[in-house]
Parts: sequence; C-alpha cells; structure tokens
Amino acid sequence: MSAPSIEQRLEDVEKTVRNLQRLVGGKEPDPNWLDRFIGSMDQFPEFEDIVRYGREFRESVTDLVVED
Repeated sequence: MSAPSIEQRLEDVEKTVRNLQRLVGGKEPDPNWLDRFIGSMDQFPEFEDIVRYGREFRESVTDLVVED
C-alpha cells in the first residue's frame, strides 16, 4: 500500500478544517475559567478570615519541612 499523495493529504486537511470551522461556527472562545471566580467572594465578610486562615496554614506547613 502506497502513501497518500501530497494532494490527497492536503485535501484531507482542508476537509478537516472545514468541519472544524462548521463546528466552531463563529463562537467566541470561552473566557478563562479563573476569571469567573476572581473577586467572587469579596462581598462576604468572612473572606478576609478565610484568606488569613489559609496563609496561617501554609506557613505552619512550611515550618514542618525538614532540611537535610
């Protein structure tokens, strides 16, 4: 069995591109998922406490690291 010609390969690529363009249709790319969450907790008074608890926990864990 011989390898497909460059013309056949190009035709296959063009067909695939057409299919992808049809699937995507003019849709805008989804926004970065993280952008939906940044700032979403700011209105809660407990937010600062959560941030502080997280920082304290991370600092306590790094104190447990044993150096050789």
